[in-house]
Amino acid sequence: MDLQGISVDELLGEIMKRPNELMNEKGFLSKLAFTLADFLAIRVCVDGIPARRSVQGDVELMAIRRNTGPYAGKLCLIGGGVGKVKKNGEWMPESVEEALRRHFRTDLGFEIEPLESWDRPSYLAQDMRPIDGEVKKGFTPNPDSRHLIAARFLIRITNYEEAPTFGSTEVGGQEASGICWFTETEMPPPEEFGYGHHETYRRCFPIADKLL
Repeated sequence: MDLQGISVDELLGEIMKRPNELMNEKGFLSKLAFTLADFLAIRVCVDGIPARRSVQGDVELMAIRRNTGPYAGKLCLIGGGVGKVKKNGEWMPESVEEALRRHFRTDLGFEIEPLESWDRPSYLAQDMRPIDGEVKKGFTPNPDSRHLIAARFLIRITNYEEAPTFGSTEVGGQEASGICWFTETEMPPPEEFGYGHHETYRRCFPIADKLL
């Protein structure tokens, strides 16, 4: 079908007559719908940084060893997009709490609680897709997103006695291949991290020290 003579507004008008077809039964956007949304709007994500004290009393933070995406093999945060949930047959906005609990359950089988509260992120990050290999000041590189804002929470794992489960996620396959705990002095070098996440960990150590 030749669509060259149809205006963009007409095409979008037809799409908006069937908006529910942009999502699957789990509330995830199709690949093309995701690409369009990423082009038009700022993406909102939520990430968690598990924190604990070692037997020596030092703060330890946890990262996953990423198994998918452009930074496979690198250390990264656990988290992802905030989406929609279906309640009583209707799509409802997913809260940051619901989203982060979902990501931890799906990717690792962990239950979590925030060190502070769900309305007080520990760190707010801005990501952008690099342009000529560079990002704006205050941004971290993310090849997957044109513009992303992420609320990042220091969290406590409440069922750590249960081994993490490296299962399959609804999208993207198996998200994590392992986990890594480290203190501030033993933190791996920046090149070991993906998405510029070393900056979040660096900033979160002194915050976690006050909260634990």
